[in-house]
Amino acid sequence: MAEQCLSWAVDVGPVEGIWGGTTEGERRAMRLRTMRRPTATATVTVTVTVTVTEAAA
Repeated sequence: MAEQCLSWAVDVGPVEGIWGGTTEGERRAMRLRTMRRPTATATVTVTVTVTVTEAAA
């Protein structure tokens, strides 16, 4: 339950009091670290082979 409370408080922004066992200052630091962290990107290559056959008339 504490993890859900912390997640909510970090997502919502400034909330007074202790949420998920953290103070507002601790949650602010968590948000700043998350915003500064570069996001990973990936390139995916997909190859599709299609075989078309004519139906016998």
